[in-house]
Amino acid sequence: MVAVVGQFLLTQGEYAGRRLCEVMLPWQDALVRFLFGFTDTTGRRRIRRAFLKIGKGTSKSTLAAALALAFLMDCVDRGVGFRGLIVIMSPSVATSNIVFGHIEQAILNDPHLRHAFRSKSIQRTIVHVASGIEIVVKVASLEQSVGLRPLLVIYDELHLMALECRQAGQVMDQLRRGQANAGDEALEITITTAPPATASGVYSSALSYARKVRDGDIQDDTFLPILFEPPLTQFPDLDLGDPEAWFWGMPSLKRSVDEVGTLHAAELLREYDEAMRGDEPQAMGLFLSQRLGVEPAERRGVGALLFQERWGSMPGCPSWPPPEADFVACSYDPGGVDDPFAVAWCWKDGQGRYCFAVHQHLVRVGYERAGSALRMLYDEAIGAGELTVHATTEALFGALFVEARALELQSGRHSVVFGGDVHGVAGFVPQFRQGTSFDYEPVKQGWPLLAAVHYLEGLAADGRVAHAATPLLAANVANLVLEEGSAIGGRHFAKRGTDSTGTGPLKIDGAMAVLSALSLHEVNAYNQVDVSALIG
Repeated sequence: MVAVVGQFLLTQGEYAGRRLCEVMLPWQDALVRFLFGFTDTTGRRRIRRAFLKIGKGTSKSTLAAALALAFLMDCVDRGVGFRGLIVIMSPSVATSNIVFGHIEQAILNDPHLRHAFRSKSIQRTIVHVASGIEIVVKVASLEQSVGLRPLLVIYDELHLMALECRQAGQVMDQLRRGQANAGDEALEITITTAPPATASGVYSSALSYARKVRDGDIQDDTFLPILFEPPLTQFPDLDLGDPEAWFWGMPSLKRSVDEVGTLHAAELLREYDEAMRGDEPQAMGLFLSQRLGVEPAERRGVGALLFQERWGSMPGCPSWPPPEADFVACSYDPGGVDDPFAVAWCWKDGQGRYCFAVHQHLVRVGYERAGSALRMLYDEAIGAGELTVHATTEALFGALFVEARALELQSGRHSVVFGGDVHGVAGFVPQFRQGTSFDYEPVKQGWPLLAAVHYLEGLAADGRVAHAATPLLAANVANLVLEEGSAIGGRHFAKRGTDSTGTGPLKIDGAMAVLSALSLHEVNAYNQVDVSALIG
């Protein structure tokens, strides 16, 4: 198979006109050998699924094309898979055209192959005439996947597919069901870079599984994880500004003109310098994710706030304020129709730590309008008891009022202060006051909350923050951006975009509710102190 893959004719870039075997890199050779050479006692290929995560600029699309064509030629050579199907799923028309172009041009320019195939560029299909085996490159959608029975499936840029295909999980499920007909011949290969923003959906679950197999937490001899990413967990002090560390995510780098590779280290150094000196706050994040394979949640010191960096390692606390809490600040961040309505509670425990718990609510129509990646996060939050979906806004309000009265009743002689954002869902504040008989203290949003950010930073530095570890709140915290010197003047809060285009912003409702709760707590905490007891 190394020889068959190596016969792929390169038609673009520096090595156009040469066979892949002439410039094949060590990691590519090793990948092919293990993917097809790891066999059982009968000589059958063991690997059924492979997950390759690698930096952008390593010729992922070329490798996907070479693997697809080599798989087809191997089937022809062994006399199997006649009239079979090879499917390459891409997140967009543009990426589909790139992969298909590599395959079609490699065949058309190869005198040994050009007469053996028939292609239809508009449909992005190419057929081996004698065997009837077809390669088709599709834009990922449920409609495009239903009824297919492929021998091989290759997913190109899974992290984008998770965002741009509303039913990405169902697409993969349909294709895996279809592959059941292929038996031992079936193979699934995922080739992707890391996402520039939050990892989500099928990408997040696939990466998690790959890491568990790699680390030995899951024993699965049919799954091959190939993860080119800096080992930040094992080496927290790894300097990602050192070019020597870039090979973790970019194994195709070359350091000299004569060295074989797909990207010169000097070019990557230029990109890094531009990201360091530029005014674009997300430039370094793009460099780390797209080039080096660093997951957004694992970035350190790249525009992130201290409490964001330490959020995952902070101690836990109950998901509801305990009865012994002396004072509880309850803050609301009223979302719109499509946004969650976040409720955050802040109190101090016996060790002097500030504890935060968040419960979020959503109207059914908002849940149904969510994309597949966001809905998977919502489902995870529902399973964790963090998110409740209501049929109507009225039902949502009713649940909030019951929740507020329960907190006040539980507190007994202790104090509870309610408040938060006065904007969002129209009429919430007066209905809250009428439905609960409690006062609602407004908390100014925007730049006035910066004081809460700085205070939370200090608490995080001192190790005095605990939270109920819930998935939606963790995503909210990761998505929060503090932008400086914006066009509207000064600093303000923003959301990370879900992709490199900045479209489809993720949610930050829970994080904003936490900041409001901290502000509400600090404004009112002194008023709860028994001054006479202090004097005594």
